[in-house]
Amino acid sequence: MTDQHPQNNSQVKPDWYGDVPMDAKPLQTSMMKQFISIKSKVPDALLLFRMGDFYEIFLEDAKKAAHALELNLTARNKKDDTPIPMAGIPYHALNNYMERLCSMGFKVALAEQEVDPNNPKLMTRILTRVVTPGMPWDSDGTDSRGSCWIAAICGTRNTGVAFLDTRTGALRVTEVEGPIDGWEEIKRMGASEVIVDTRLLSNEIIHTDLQKLSHSSKEPTFFDIRHGRMALKKQLNVDDLTGFGADKLRAGLGAIGALISYARDMAMLNLTHVNNVHVYSVRSQMALDESSLRNLEVLQPLRGADKKHTLLGIVDKTRTSMGGRLLRQWLSAPLIDIKRISSRHDAVEALLSPDLREPIRESLRSVGDLERLGAKLAQEKINPRELLALANSIFSLPLIMDSLSKESVFEGFLPQELPIAIADEICEYLQEDPPTAISEGGIIRQGINKELDEYTELSTNAKAKIMEMEATLREETGITSLKIKYNRVFGYFIEVTKVHKDKAPDTWMRKQTLVNAERFITPELKEFEEKVLSSTEKMRTLEHTIYVELRARLTKSVKKIQDCAYRVAIIDVLSNFAEIAVQYRYARPSVNDSMKLDIKAGRHPVLEQMDFDEVFVPNDVCMDKETNFLMLTGPNMGGKSTVMRQVALIVLLAQVGSFVPADSATIGLCDKIFVRVGASDDLARGRSTFMVEMGETALILNRATSRSLIMLDEIGRGTSTFDGLAIAWAVSEAIHNKLSARTIFATHYHELTTLADQSEHMKNCHVAVAQDQHRVVFLRELREGSCGQSFGIQCAQLAGMPKSVIRRAGSILKNLEKSDAGVGHINQMSIFDIQVEEEKIVEIPSYLTELEQELNQVDPNELSPFEALKFVYELRSLIQKQQ
Repeated sequence: MTDQHPQNNSQVKPDWYGDVPMDAKPLQTSMMKQFISIKSKVPDALLLFRMGDFYEIFLEDAKKAAHALELNLTARNKKDDTPIPMAGIPYHALNNYMERLCSMGFKVALAEQEVDPNNPKLMTRILTRVVTPGMPWDSDGTDSRGSCWIAAICGTRNTGVAFLDTRTGALRVTEVEGPIDGWEEIKRMGASEVIVDTRLLSNEIIHTDLQKLSHSSKEPTFFDIRHGRMALKKQLNVDDLTGFGADKLRAGLGAIGALISYARDMAMLNLTHVNNVHVYSVRSQMALDESSLRNLEVLQPLRGADKKHTLLGIVDKTRTSMGGRLLRQWLSAPLIDIKRISSRHDAVEALLSPDLREPIRESLRSVGDLERLGAKLAQEKINPRELLALANSIFSLPLIMDSLSKESVFEGFLPQELPIAIADEICEYLQEDPPTAISEGGIIRQGINKELDEYTELSTNAKAKIMEMEATLREETGITSLKIKYNRVFGYFIEVTKVHKDKAPDTWMRKQTLVNAERFITPELKEFEEKVLSSTEKMRTLEHTIYVELRARLTKSVKKIQDCAYRVAIIDVLSNFAEIAVQYRYARPSVNDSMKLDIKAGRHPVLEQMDFDEVFVPNDVCMDKETNFLMLTGPNMGGKSTVMRQVALIVLLAQVGSFVPADSATIGLCDKIFVRVGASDDLARGRSTFMVEMGETALILNRATSRSLIMLDEIGRGTSTFDGLAIAWAVSEAIHNKLSARTIFATHYHELTTLADQSEHMKNCHVAVAQDQHRVVFLRELREGSCGQSFGIQCAQLAGMPKSVIRRAGSILKNLEKSDAGVGHINQMSIFDIQVEEEKIVEIPSYLTELEQELNQVDPNELSPFEALKFVYELRSLIQKQQ
């Protein structure tokens, strides 16, 4: 999805006209000219055009929306030669329809109506908002636990990358060495939309990836550094960026400027909630490429969409949406600063105490999404119910902060002042259960405004006043059946029966004569009616004014709210780590600057929580400077991939700041984790499974350092045996001899195990298996030494392969093992050979079939010992007779 579209001119008709000619008569009306004028500004968006109580959609947009939302597709000017396709949605249902359109990937533009100041009788429309995948419609239906980043990338050498979450106001920026590193960061952050420098479109990787991502390509001038610096200063309301660490940025400022311009000028967004910028370096965090995150299933599963069986799904027990978002960020960017890692571990250890942890986590349940509530307040979009939720959230903070203030590990971290005064003012003004909409009334408490109280009393107590007036008039006139009634035609009126009509005073004015009654009005009654009917409207208008003034005063405290939100999110994640440490029996790891990796009884954090028939088997793994390469062999399904993944996940969790699933773990700091497992192709780039594997392996060889952790599974399996073996051999040597990185290399090429005898720092190990004549038992234990077999045929048998195929495979395997020349000496078997062999295999003696039938008719539980012995003799006799 790009913004590159043909201009609306006489030569080229834009696609969004569809089959309707540009000069069609129905398009020449004032209203349709407004639509076309606005649509020309947002040609790639569905335009919702406000007309009264509906948002109307025209031309090709109407067809798209009708199909996507299952709307009735109609037409404007149906009787004309060229009717205009049209669909519509009620204005009060906008949130629901907007969420559905956004979830389908549509870009949506809103045009609201307003009175033309030059012609009060004419309604004009103005473009008020453009909703995109990266700048979504902010409603309760959006994923509150996930960030929604729009990214900008620019620069061919020094590359700037910036991210903005418009729902929370979070703004991040970094600079990297080249577009590929920048693009990797965009993928790691999971951006939903990208603004990209046109100079980068020539890069094949970026160009291909953009086909699957919403994006807008902009000329280099859109990323002007000077403009970016000015835009950021204006946004943060400062004259100097030194205090934010952004003064030395160059390409990063260009990316920030592009984001601000795009969000403010093109999407019409109010960015008053963007009050800070986080400048970071990718070198200050562990490098985790997209492939490794995917293979480890950190945030997303390899198959399907159920996140329950991902690392995030297992370790996320955060209480707040803010904590959930921060945990995602931490998991995708582990630390490489030992001091910071240790500080997080210290905090988690302090929170292991249930007396400290449990009250804090209980209080966190009452804390709403302070980040998004603060953002809505800054944008003055927060409704009364959300404002009250903000106040209640703030009231939950003192218990949390007071509890932690006694712990030395949190010294200097807790806020010096909580915005309690804000919460007090909100509760002073708002009713206990205010409505969502400002226009509904019933928002402001009694006693805040005297005039409002009078209107409220008159509006809510009108019935009591009527009864009081009714009683007074009955007493004055002596008409006991007198009633004051109301209808929409006459308003309030006095009704008396025919019997008493002569008792009506001369000052009453007859309004209507019925068969059995007369209806009158009085000046006093009409005056009361005017007050009652107008009081509700006046009450709502005055309430709206008071609420808007309150909201405007509170916006001055948004920074305090955002600061509290940041600290609460960290507390939530750390207490979450303590909770899972207790619940899952995690141990505190020791992270140091050595090259050691010593894990005792390590477990896979996800698999150990899954409901399998077998008990998860923990394993020890030990690597150091002397032995940094483990050549891992073993049967298919034996657990090689599990061991590799669990080692990588334990290291990741340790450097995130969590405790780990092991009895103990000593971890020498890792700067990068590379995990190459499984098989997948990339059809979009025309790359086969083998080519993807080779590309990922090349990335590892080019980027890994001696401090990296490398997990490689079955390198070279996607090509011929000898080619694959040669590649796997060469890759093993390159990692061992040049990189010296801690590595686990799983393979079925048993020839590679001889490398351990020739290599100083390599050791063979295998996952154990037990075998008898009929089956294979996977022990899941990691042991020293190599495994001589892969047991592939036995695994195929367990998978349900036809017995004929299993027997043939066993026969071929024996010939291969006997043959010195290998595969070339095995005769090609024809399809007819298979049929003949199957016929021989399936011949079963008839007496065995009869014997099986006899056995199936007997229930052993119902036989006495004597009957059972007698039955055995009968079966024996049957077999002897048949033979």
